[in-house]
Amino acid sequence: MLAMILLQLATLLTAILSSTSLVATSAAGVVASVCAALAIWLQARQHETLAASYALTAVELGGVLTSLEGDPSEADWARLVDEAEEAMSREHTTWQATRFDPR
Repeated sequence: MLAMILLQLATLLTAILSSTSLVATSAAGVVASVCAALAIWLQARQHETLAASYALTAVELGGVLTSLEGDPSEADWARLVDEAEEAMSREHTTWQATRFDPR
């Protein structure tokens, strides 16, 4: 995040210097392109994290499903439902945290 702010400040400085003819106009475009590339890269990293989280939840739920094979007792059924709900709740909380913007 700090890198993104620094690149945005560099873009602003380059734009100011371009307006005073101290720097070629094309430099502002280069800095702006770097800022955009960094923003895209940061967003892609968030998707990787989310995909890893979903994969872990899928593994946990697969374990619950495997445990349901056969004829589970009433107590086993209740425990497995709790495990499945816990896995989904944890994933939902993680998903919400990635969408929360305190501003």
